[in-house]
Amino acid sequence: MKKYISTIVFFIGSASSHYKATFQLGKQLFVNGHRIIYAGEADYKVLVEQQGFEFCKFPTILKPKPINMRQFLHSLKNVFSKNAFKNNYDSFLNEVSILGKVLEQTKPDMALFDAHLSLYAILFPEYRSGIVQTMISTDRGSFIPPLNCSLIPNQESFLDRLRVSYYWKKNFFKRNLGIYLSRIMYFGQDNFSLFIKRFKEKGLDVKKRLNFDRTFHLGINGIPEFILTPKEFDFPWKVKLKNQYFVGPSVDMSRKDISIDKRYTKIMENIMQVKKMSNVAIPLVYCSLGTMAVMSTKYFDRFMDKMIHAFQDRQNYQLIISLGYEVPEEQLPQGLPSNIHFLSFVPQLDVLSKCDAMISAPGINSIKECILYKVPMILYAYGKWDHRGNVARAEYHGLGLRGDLKRDSSDDIFRKLEKVIKEESFQKNINKMSEAFHRAHNSGEELSVFNVLIGEENLPLVDLTCGHM
Repeated sequence: MKKYISTIVFFIGSASSHYKATFQLGKQLFVNGHRIIYAGEADYKVLVEQQGFEFCKFPTILKPKPINMRQFLHSLKNVFSKNAFKNNYDSFLNEVSILGKVLEQTKPDMALFDAHLSLYAILFPEYRSGIVQTMISTDRGSFIPPLNCSLIPNQESFLDRLRVSYYWKKNFFKRNLGIYLSRIMYFGQDNFSLFIKRFKEKGLDVKKRLNFDRTFHLGINGIPEFILTPKEFDFPWKVKLKNQYFVGPSVDMSRKDISIDKRYTKIMENIMQVKKMSNVAIPLVYCSLGTMAVMSTKYFDRFMDKMIHAFQDRQNYQLIISLGYEVPEEQLPQGLPSNIHFLSFVPQLDVLSKCDAMISAPGINSIKECILYKVPMILYAYGKWDHRGNVARAEYHGLGLRGDLKRDSSDDIFRKLEKVIKEESFQKNINKMSEAFHRAHNSGEELSVFNVLIGEENLPLVDLTCGHM
């Protein structure tokens, strides 16, 4: 019979990268006596349980609503039907009640909500709540551009100060416009409006509790926010808010990847043998663009062609490309030179422990892993989320170079690659950042923070028989 100090439940949004970003924190807390439960969509049950955590199903309410014309006309018809507004709100409350049932079932001493789900955190004030920020800090801060902005500001430049102000105004305008359009399109039955209605019913002062001064998701004032990226990666003049805590890089160095191409082990053995037998250095380059293959097939296919042309005549380099989605071997590119290897999935941490540079989409998880393994990067941003801001910070600290997905030629890619591998400054900078990350990783700061916030010394031991780790 296992005894736990407390129970902590993670409510994570529908993205595997968000789950992976929290696993190290979860394991640290578990090893130190806390019961850890993950609540999320059923699709992530296997991933969570393979890490040794408990899992319970929680269908999150905040999902993108369909906006194609047929569905819009259908919603328009329903709006004017009898009791439509009441029925929509009743349905919303029914979905909220599922959260209440999960909380009642697990009885957490702290419920941690993904920043994507921040509005949930104040629906049940009887439970202690916190926000898990899997990106870097998204709040406005002094002279800090929005996280979806690629600007590297010069503190001495008055023009840059105007630019930062402009980008924030543009960010707020677009976000507010989106809120209003959604409210109009769904006649006040959009997710945000339903949450606001519920908050007011519970007597919450929306203006005081919600922090709108952020790039993406709203913050919650008075609730702790745990940022899973060390402060050293942000611009050095960044000042954290009073309710923010940096709890290390939170990279699970022992995590188990559930999807690995069966050819990976043999290919890596061959590459390492080639490197060992060669009289000259043969750099190993790893390329992974994450979900880009699914999000933008046109740009992805063109970029893969450029990668092939960049390396096909350079046998003194080895290249591993992870597609990030399952592809039958017979459908992979054929007739490639022996130094280029396409795989569906690879164990990224293992590759990073052996490679000399990474060509990557600038997701914060991959950047943190590159830093921990001291691998310089070429970063290709796409999408509207945190990619541009991550690139700006990586380039500011000299950890790699930014690429241009549309404009970079094969020669551009290779020129940048040689620069980050051969110029000592990149390795020196990433070694320095890696040391800071490892200090944060080994500091135990996340444990001390949670011990204080949960009040560990006042919690009784709980007898449980369903621990999975």
